[in-house]
Amino acid sequence: MVIHSFNRIGRITLRGGLFLTLLAALWLSLAQGVTAGNSTAVSWWPAEGNANDINDGNNGSLLGGTTFVPGKVGQAFHFDGVDDYVHVPDSANLNPGYSDFTVDFWMRTTYTGTSTYEKFLDLVGKRDICTYSSFWNIRLTGDGTIWTEVDNGPPPDWFASLGSTHVNDGEWHQIAFVRAGTMVTLYIDGNVEVAYSTDSRALGSALNIANGTPLRFGYGPCVGDDPVHNGYFVGDLDEIEYFSQALTQAEIQAIIGGGGPTDTPTNTPTSTPTNTPTATALPTVIPTNRDCIRFDFFPDGSPVSDGTVITTQYASLGAVFSSNGGGAIATIGADEASSLPNFLIGNPDSFQPIVADIVDPATGLPASVDSVNVTLISVGDAVVTANAFASDYTTILSSVSVTHPGTGDGFQNKDPISLSAPGIARVTIEITTFVPEDGFGIDDLCLPFVITPAPTAASTPTPTNTPTNTPTDTPTPTPTDTATATPTNTPTATATPTNTPTSTPTDTPTATPTPTPAEATQGLIELVGNLGLPQGDENSLIAPLRRVASLLNDNNPDNDRAACGKLTAFINQVNAKERNGSLTAAQAAQLRQSAAAIKTDLRCA
Repeated sequence: MVIHSFNRIGRITLRGGLFLTLLAALWLSLAQGVTAGNSTAVSWWPAEGNANDINDGNNGSLLGGTTFVPGKVGQAFHFDGVDDYVHVPDSANLNPGYSDFTVDFWMRTTYTGTSTYEKFLDLVGKRDICTYSSFWNIRLTGDGTIWTEVDNGPPPDWFASLGSTHVNDGEWHQIAFVRAGTMVTLYIDGNVEVAYSTDSRALGSALNIANGTPLRFGYGPCVGDDPVHNGYFVGDLDEIEYFSQALTQAEIQAIIGGGGPTDTPTNTPTSTPTNTPTATALPTVIPTNRDCIRFDFFPDGSPVSDGTVITTQYASLGAVFSSNGGGAIATIGADEASSLPNFLIGNPDSFQPIVADIVDPATGLPASVDSVNVTLISVGDAVVTANAFASDYTTILSSVSVTHPGTGDGFQNKDPISLSAPGIARVTIEITTFVPEDGFGIDDLCLPFVITPAPTAASTPTPTNTPTNTPTDTPTPTPTDTATATPTNTPTATATPTNTPTSTPTDTPTATPTPTPAEATQGLIELVGNLGLPQGDENSLIAPLRRVASLLNDNNPDNDRAACGKLTAFINQVNAKERNGSLTAAQAAQLRQSAAAIKTDLRCA
């Protein structure tokens, strides 16, 4: 992981130029048809033996020995990862400024780095320098996911996101980057990968990302600034297009040619809930000293996104963090021995509390603990306060504040504190006395005792009426009279029919088919879609479910573990949206229960 040097909180001197933000994402495979471009594109570089723009004349130059290979359509640019790239001179109609725009292209690569963070390869971008400025770019990470940035200066005007779909499988993938007003959306193969707002100042306007920099394919300025952590793209690009408007998802899917699958399932059986008693969950013991949230999983230099899910070093605890739109900046130390705190927060304008809700790792449902340890770092005159809340999320059970006035660059001012009280369900950490450019850090957030799942009302099973077998009376045979023999006219005996009892059929109840986990997931997607939520909230809830459906439809048992993780991500999203009021308590409970049932069927740990 790249370490940044700091001269004061909020002022970052970059060594590596790497910024990463973790956002929830979704993935769903699509048919790979394609249409060759769109006549409404301002520019279109089809890569047919040259770098010419066949729509508007924004022709590029092949540099470093860029070659061509069979592409998605016709030929494609091939980059060797050493010095190949395409240079397109700056043009007014390639400079969006405040306006909407879309960039889409096809890519194919098998590149894999040593980690997500090392190293980044540039795909397509219009960026001048490897630090804050005015630009946009699209990059490939070391683990084959897609990273996007939109910037108009230092935070809160710098935004970035990291997808979760791995596109380094050697297959063609369509990438679309859309800026529509204050919203930026990344699509992969026609599906929403990530979407985020760039309106940190609540001005209601887009960022101005105009610059005089060339448009480049396969290269960016961070390659020269830090070649250890940034590189030339290795792989193929085809059918690169630039639009002066924000394309819709349907338009992007039309470019792909096959269109995306609908959210309406075909012949999906309706799930009939079974009144199965809910087992009382036993307390989950968290091993001492192996129970801390390790913030070095959280990416360097990233905005703290509302509802971001933080996973832990030992996967023993889940937490959902929120900056409530405060535009905070996270900076991570390399390890526990680092002189930097694991998680450093600063904002020159304002700051809202960081929120960590305790959840049961087995179910994702709300839970509580009896003690929370955290190391706080106060910088300058800021007063940093940690609060522990009860399960009503309003009653403060314990509170501790720290400050180190006049210390300036006081990252070393570490204060280990403990919040102790039965039933802690939420922890908040905030600046209660705010000083511009001062801030705080968190070195560890640890739960040394037992996680107690919140009580869940057990369903009372409805007794099933088992038919009672009523004994059938067997008639007593009637003796047949034997005729007295006479010498003449012996009568032929007429057989008396024996009454054989007719068996009464027993009504056997018809078993209701139990939906498979894949079918139950599709039903849960429908349930979310029927809640009438705003599009952004609906998309963020459906995203992990679509990934679950995709994993389960592959019929590969090895996918079950990944599906369990996505279901946990869904439950964490539900918890976050219940907390911010997007979901009612009843809606959230219904969604959690449905997801937990699928996890049970999958035997998630």
